[in-house]
Parts: sequence; structure tokens; C-alpha cells
Amino acid sequence: MIRGLVALLLVGCVSEGSEHQLGIQVMTLTETGPQRGLPADADTLRVLVQQGARISESIHSVFGTRDLDGDGPDDRELAVSIPPDTPVSITIIASKALQMLATARVDGVVVPNGGRRFVNLTFTPIHAVGLMPYSLPSGRFGHAAERIPDDGRVLVTGGFTTSQAVVCPAALTDAVACFQLEATDEAYLVNPSDGMVVSTLSPMLRPRALHTATALGDGRILIAGGLSSAVLGLIRVEGTQGGFELQPRVVPADDGYQTHGRSFEIFDPDLLRELEDVGRDGDLQAGDFIGTPGEPSSPGNMNSPRFLHAAAVLPGSEDGVLLVGGQGSLESPTTGEVFLARRPGGTGFLYPPIRMSDPANERVWPAAVTAEGFIYVIGGAWPPTSARQLIDRWVPGTEAGSGSFQDLSTCPGWTPSSRPHNAFVGPGAALMGNATNRVLAVGWMGPLCLDPEADQEATVVDPEGTVACAARTHVERPFTVGIESCTFGRLQNPASAHFLGAVSPMPRGEAIIAGGFANGRLDVTNTVEVLTGEFSGDSNLAMRDSRVLELERGRAWHTATQLHGGRVILIGGMSFSFGAEDVPNGIDFSGAIEVYDPGWDPTEGSDSQ
Repeated sequence: MIRGLVALLLVGCVSEGSEHQLGIQVMTLTETGPQRGLPADADTLRVLVQQGARISESIHSVFGTRDLDGDGPDDRELAVSIPPDTPVSITIIASKALQMLATARVDGVVVPNGGRRFVNLTFTPIHAVGLMPYSLPSGRFGHAAERIPDDGRVLVTGGFTTSQAVVCPAALTDAVACFQLEATDEAYLVNPSDGMVVSTLSPMLRPRALHTATALGDGRILIAGGLSSAVLGLIRVEGTQGGFELQPRVVPADDGYQTHGRSFEIFDPDLLRELEDVGRDGDLQAGDFIGTPGEPSSPGNMNSPRFLHAAAVLPGSEDGVLLVGGQGSLESPTTGEVFLARRPGGTGFLYPPIRMSDPANERVWPAAVTAEGFIYVIGGAWPPTSARQLIDRWVPGTEAGSGSFQDLSTCPGWTPSSRPHNAFVGPGAALMGNATNRVLAVGWMGPLCLDPEADQEATVVDPEGTVACAARTHVERPFTVGIESCTFGRLQNPASAHFLGAVSPMPRGEAIIAGGFANGRLDVTNTVEVLTGEFSGDSNLAMRDSRVLELERGRAWHTATQLHGGRVILIGGMSFSFGAEDVPNGIDFSGAIEVYDPGWDPTEGSDSQ
């Protein structure tokens, strides 16, 4: 049975004669949706108050806490020490007989000495996916979502929000269906403590989709590139074994992409902040978008227009980001460029762009991951014809922002003909592993196929990309790569292909893969797979958690963002509606927000008291 509305009043005594209070209203995510109250069957609440690396904790019996108004168990009082006038994070773990059931967390809480604050919390069941009580006002895909480092809010920027079936343009004459897409300049802030969604006080400086958003060390977020208007075409490629793939292609709908795709802006979470938190809600709308230092209302300029590119934080840097590959101009897929927030002369991108290790290798839709002092660029090349096209490694130089690309010319265990199921175009990627770090790459678009006329292990390489793998091989295409040795590994019993699914690391080396397209027909999957962070010693096989998890609704082209405290929030997405002959005739947009909770204990590795 789910209890009714529960107000947990956390009373913190600072010193004799001084007191401050924090009132919390609680909801719990369940299989039937969000419910008011504490998790069912919980008998213990463990409250963790974190200030920097220091964590103080207290344990309370649900049934022993004092009823605030005497009318029953729906409101409780907990006596908890909360330092006044300083930001803290509060985690509440609900348990039954010492077994963790669910967690709730709020970040950046400041309670004035002698004052009172009220916040909302949502308990998320551990090792489960729960649908948050709020959603985006309008569905979208191709958006970006990034956690604001200081207060834990999630910034959601842009994305395509409208579509219309159109006659395919000249650049997509081979497509079986085409859709005109329009991007938005809307941006939203999601409060992960309860899922509340609010719009930013001002929109972005430009409409954007297929852009990147990257958190900087100073708490700001760099938003770069993208398109304001595009045509999505689906190319049907027949398989050698009777299957087929509908492969997405994106082209700009007008010449405006040269301006929009070359621009960048920065979200500063401290702008437009209230002097006093009048609504006692943490000032959820704080923040604004700025462009160049001299003209904050005008976007800054990159070296090249880019969309479907990748971005990664420079290793060891507090204010640097590498953008790499993508589309937009002739040099976009063969170069990267570096942003420095403290560049001499002001915020911006360094000139000139940096050439890839092989100028002939065009990475039109890659992924990038920062690991062990380098940035690894995964895939994006079409078609892959050599091991050099699997990975590029960006090596930092001696000067701030300097560096160069180096190819990993030998990749043991990988050649174009020996790995027919690898994802190369449009992968998602994340760093994972609790003992050994490996890059997880997820997707399925690639031209290598089993040869039905020869031995089952034989393969055929199609340099023109006109042959597709049979549908039954799609599920095998997620893989891991050893970042130093380039050793290849697979997933243990993968359940789905997850092309354009959401991928995120988690605190203990684990990783989550959620949703995406499951096959060449572009049917979406609601499957969620959790990788444990462990690998078999002989084959680098990535081990899966045995739990069967599902999204509330299958979708693709959504985002996954790791929150403070280890949870992962999944936002937005899309799916196709179908007409005759397996050809999509429309796009359905999703604004859903779901969260996965790995049940991580924040006292692990902390300076707990």
C-alpha cells in the first residue's frame, strides 16, 4: 500500500538557541506511475547530508518518527543536523530490513540560519526505471541535455519539435521517405529531485538541433553547432540474407546552417539569479545564454559549421572542449577544433582546426570519450575499410588547448573483414569498467555483412556501403574497445541493437543502454540493458546485469545524463509511425522523462562522519 502525502520536516539544530528547518514533500515512482508518499513497505529512512566530501548520516525508523499534527502517519519529523548558510546535498535512502528499496536526493540546498526551506523529493526504486511525474511541454529529438555541475539541474536545449513528410530533395534522391524538421530555440531546466520542468527565462540565441552541450569546469555549459532546419531521409539498403536497413541521412534544409552550425553560445547558471529565493524552490529558472564576451546577445563563431559532431572535455582541463567531425563543410568531417573558456583574447575557439590522423578519413557522425589523458574518437566513418577508421586518439600538447590526432594503426582483434557487426556511423559511446577502462560503443549502422554463399564466418566488404547486414545481426553490433590496446569485445547476450539509443556511464564503472532502434525497419525498443563494469578475462566480454528492465515507452534519439548521486535521467526522443510496405509515414515526438537508479551509496569512498 502506498502512503498518502508525506511531509518530512528535517529540523537541524546548529547551536543552542538557533534552529533552521527544511520541509520536504515526497513522491515515489512505482510500476503504475508516480504516487504520493514514501515507498511502500519502507521501515527505515537513512538521511545523508553532504557538504563537499564530508557526509553526516542519521538513521530513523519510519514508525518511530513523530507525527507532526497528530492526524496519522502522513507527515513526519526527522531531527537532522544541517549546516546553515551553505550549499548541501541531501540523500534519503528508504530501506526494509536493511535492504535498500529506493533513494531520493536534492542538491544545492541552502537553509538560512533560523530560517526554513521547502523542497520536493521523488523516491526512485533502485535497479529500476521509473517515469517521472513531469514531462517536457513538447516532445523533441536531436536535443542535448547536460547536468549543471554546481546545482545538479539538467539543462535541455533545442531539438527538432515538428516534422512534415515532404518530397525528397536532390541530395536524398535514393530515400524512400523524407521529413522536413524544424528546430527550436526553447530550453528547459529539469530539477532531478522531483522531475519538475521549467523553461529558461530566455531562449537560446539560436534554434538548434543535432548540436552538443558540454559542461565546463566553472559550472557553465558550452552549446555548439547544430541545425535550425533539416530534411531527414531514410535510405533503404537491401541485405544479402533477405533483411534490409533503413539508414537515416540528414541534410540542411536551407543555407542557414552555415550560420547556425558555425555558432556557439554559453549557458551561465548564475545569471538572472534571484537575490532571495522567494518561492523557496531553489530558484530553478536561474541562468541565461550568452555569446561572445563583447556582445553577449550575439553567438560566437567556430571555425567550421558542424552538426552530428561529437564533443569531449579536454583531459586535465577545467575550461577546454574538443569538437570533432560531423557535417557542415568540406573540412568538418576531417577536423576537430578546441574551445577554451580562458583563451587569450577572450572565450572562443582556437585557430586553425586540427586535421585528423588520416585526412581521407571522414567522420561524419562519430562519438568521443575522454579517458586516461586522451580523447578517443569512435567511428563515424562511412564505409569503414581499415582499422584506422575505428579509432582516432587526440593527444594533448604542451600549450593550453594544443594537441594532435594520432591513429591507432594496429588494432588486435579487429579488421574490416573480421568484425561484420560493428557500429561505425552514429554510435553512442561511454567509458566503463570498474577495474579496466574500455569504451562502450552502441549502434548498428554499418556496411559489413555475412556472406550467404560462403562459410558463416566469411564476410564481404562493400566499399560503397550498398550492402546491409541481415536483420538478425543487428543485435550483435554494440561492442567495447580497449582504449590502449584496441582490443575488441562484445556484450554478454545483448537484447537489442539500440541504434540511436541513450548511453551513459554510472559511478562504479557500470553503464546503461536504453531504447533506440532495434532493427533495420527502425522499430523502437523499450529494452534497457545495464552493464556491470566487469569483463571476462579471456574475451573482454562485457557482463550484463541479469535484471530485465524496460522503458515506459520505446523511443530513439533521446538523451541520457548522469546525475549527482549516480542516477541516470532519460529525456525526450522519437519513433516512426508506419504506412504500407514498412515505410515510415510520420514521426512521433516524446517529451517523457524517466530515471534509472543504480542504488549507489554516496558514503562509498567519501569522508563520511
